[in-house]
Amino acid sequence: MKTLNKNLKAHFTTENDNGKNNGQKMETISTYKVVDKKTEREIILVRVYIGRSRNAETVKASVWINGIKENKRPSDWSQWGSISGHGSAGGWGYCKESTAVCDAFASAGVHFFGSFNSYIDKKPDMKERVYFGGYGTSSIKTACLAVANAAGYNDVIFVEA
Repeated sequence: MKTLNKNLKAHFTTENDNGKNNGQKMETISTYKVVDKKTEREIILVRVYIGRSRNAETVKASVWINGIKENKRPSDWSQWGSISGHGSAGGWGYCKESTAVCDAFASAGVHFFGSFNSYIDKKPDMKERVYFGGYGTSSIKTACLAVANAAGYNDVIFVEA
């Protein structure tokens, strides 16, 4: 699957490492992975969690981005090229899963510019920061592919479980 999207770009801003594995205390409800076709290396891992209680309504997400190619990293980053973040969403009336994942990408230091809408007639403003929280789970795939492209990977496999 090709990662280039002319309407959306991801940009790495800060080198954060605050992803949280909540699998011990919460149920994993979704997992998304992006794997490089050539090396079979996992580039992006996204996990989405919800509490075990019947009344649980807060959704949490964590994202890990590994192997950002050296020429794609900001110059002040460490040699590892890996970042992670976590986010959460509660309440009702919108897609909490996409909001939690959007929050996790922001926590990791990833910003998106352009548009998540692939059916627009005009060219999006690529200087305008956009959010995909509440857009639905298909926006998570779009975001992951944009991040993979920004990390220097052009041909990947996207896995949703």
